[in-house]
Amino acid sequence: MAVITISRLVGSKGTEIGKEVAKRMDYDYVDRDLVQEIMNQYGEIEFQDIYDTKLSIWDRYSGITKGLLDFYKRVMLSIAKSGKVVIIGRGSFVSLGKYTDVLDAMIYAPMDIRVKAIMEMRDIEDADEAEKYIISKEEVRKTFIEHTYNVRWNQYDNFDMVFNTGKLNPDLVIDTIVAAGKELESKVALTSGLVTSDIEADKVLDNTVKNILKR
Repeated sequence: MAVITISRLVGSKGTEIGKEVAKRMDYDYVDRDLVQEIMNQYGEIEFQDIYDTKLSIWDRYSGITKGLLDFYKRVMLSIAKSGKVVIIGRGSFVSLGKYTDVLDAMIYAPMDIRVKAIMEMRDIEDADEAEKYIISKEEVRKTFIEHTYNVRWNQYDNFDMVFNTGKLNPDLVIDTIVAAGKELESKVALTSGLVTSDIEADKVLDNTVKNILKR
């Protein structure tokens, strides 16, 4: 088993790529909604607001926010421990970076390409409006990841594979990630480093994750 994380810039087709990779690998696809579903089981319904809102300086240091983020990190580890998952975003490339059975991919594209994609996806007629949407969404993601993990969110040397969908056909990107994922699967038993099965067990949370993933 392996774990694949896919980070992406808004409008780079990373979400679509992640879904297709999960389908071809027969892995579970883990996105914002599934993470929220898990956290809802523990009454943490406020998490979506924290993830989707740019935190103020006061929010960043509140006890409630810190507690939610700490629990969120535990959820991500439990998801990875279950194996055979494609995780979209959520800063998973940081929390799982030390595990040798995790493949971290970044999908990006030039701004003009992404503006056109967002105009089509969201039925926006004005290019400036689409660019403002992209900048706003990415500022929220940046704030969340940099506050939660204290890393630069788009520093490309954090990733094993980086793809520019402004130049590369998404099908080629999908094929490459799937091939790399399958190769990683075949090498897991030979690795000498930490693997996700070494993650410390939280049996209750692990069972919740498995139930939601229908394992």
